[in-house]
This record gives sequence, structure tokens and C-alpha cells, in this order.
Amino acid sequence: MMVSTEILAFIEEYVRQFVGASVSPGFTWGKSGNVSSNTYLLNDSVPSNKAGRVVPVDGTIAKIFVACENDATGTIGIYENTGSSFVLLASISLTSQRKKVQSYDVDVDEEDELVAKVISGSFKNPVIGVSITQRVDT
Repeated sequence: MMVSTEILAFIEEYVRQFVGASVSPGFTWGKSGNVSSNTYLLNDSVPSNKAGRVVPVDGTIAKIFVACENDATGTIGIYENTGSSFVLLASISLTSQRKKVQSYDVDVDEEDELVAKVISGSFKNPVIGVSITQRVDT
């Protein structure tokens, strides 16, 4: 049985949208205690500026989410560790808030190394994360 060009195009587009909607598990960083500006958050127990989270796919940072023990005011950045510098990719700011989720559209590539750092303000027991949607080349 032959499949028409229109049906084939529909199937290809459907698959492209489905695969493009797949999301990575959330990558998170955090640190216990009172955390102030210019502090790198941890991957498990390792400072993220020493070893960050490696992106497993070509994708897009779709969301950044953060939670703290108490209301906080400040900004946390997600950086790429290029090996010679840290490049700010995106940031999320809280203003007298304990938690926040924000949408983004920032491209990342497989094997990019992501780092989290408090840019300003202070946070008590912060945890920040990103979700990455896989990019599908058309």
C-alpha cells in the first residue's frame, strides 16, 4: 500500500512535534544555609563551577524553577562553562518570593556544561533547576 505525500508529510510533522516536546529530567543545583551573591550552587556536593551539569542533548532551556526556604529577593543565573569562562545564559529573579517558575527559549548544545550561581541578593536553602526540550533539526 502506498502512502500519499500529504499523509507522509502529516506523519513526519506529527513525529517532529512529538519528539520536539520531549523534556529532559530536571537538572538541579542547591546549597544549604544562607547563600549570598557570588556563590556557586552545588551539584550534589560539588560546586558547579568545578563540575557542572552536562547537557545530554541538543536542546532549549524551556523552564527555570527555583524554591527557597523563606521569601527571598535576588537573582540566580544559569551559566555555560566554556572551559575558559562562564557565559550567562539565563537568570531568574525573586522579589519577596519563596518559589517561581519561568519560561525561556535558550539554545544549548549536547555536552554544554551548565553552572548555577547566585548573582545578587541572598537565599536560604535555595534549589534551582532547568528543564530542557530536545531540539529537532528540520
